[in-house]
Amino acid sequence: MNRFFDQFPAFYASPVSAHPNRLHQRYRAIIEPNRAALAGAKVLDIGAHDGRWSFAALHAGAEHVTMIEPRPSAMTMARTRFAEYSVPCNRFTIIQEDVSHLAGWIAGQRFDVVLLLGFLYHTGDHLRLMEAINASDPSIVVIDSEIVDDAEAVIRYRVEQDQDERCAFACGQSVITGTPSAGMIDMMLTHCGFRVFRFNWSRRCDDWQAVGDYQQHLRMTVTGRRERHQLAQTCNGGRQA
Repeated sequence: MNRFFDQFPAFYASPVSAHPNRLHQRYRAIIEPNRAALAGAKVLDIGAHDGRWSFAALHAGAEHVTMIEPRPSAMTMARTRFAEYSVPCNRFTIIQEDVSHLAGWIAGQRFDVVLLLGFLYHTGDHLRLMEAINASDPSIVVIDSEIVDDAEAVIRYRVEQDQDERCAFACGQSVITGTPSAGMIDMMLTHCGFRVFRFNWSRRCDDWQAVGDYQQHLRMTVTGRRERHQLAQTCNGGRQA
């Protein structure tokens, strides 16, 4: 079986969610369906961790990736992996900062593709973040997230400690974060003018090793798409930007 990360095994050394089959199955859900959109794209990767999905996006044809990640250890890993695999410095930018401080900056940029992978349950600013992303006018937004089991469009909040190495923030102590329901993810994307396409894990996964959270519907992968010429709408009333 040809698996993308088998060609770049250093990514298997990450301390977070780096089981080979997990990365392989997620690659099939995140990258493969979006190759056409990634070709020549300017990509924003929010909560980039060790840069694995930015790296995969570049290999799928993206022109440039911007990685936002607050944790110094994760960014050190990303720089190491990119150097090890000879990624030219002009093809990526690393911003070491908590994304909650960058909403205004994101809104003032232009991106073709936005990746929100393993991040939406590590923030309490879902709506403000989606409004900023929408203002950057991407053609697609790819979301991979834990979800709460609720038929309604809800966000379940909790206090999260930053000592957990999986966290996507660096505030010093703890923050209030929220896990959205599937309906909430759909609502946010639809309200911003995207058509929602859910990756069908039940039909398309060929090996459930290390991806039981998707099998149990505790996690999902969604792509929001819109035509590139469509004017971006803000999330606070559907007005044109």
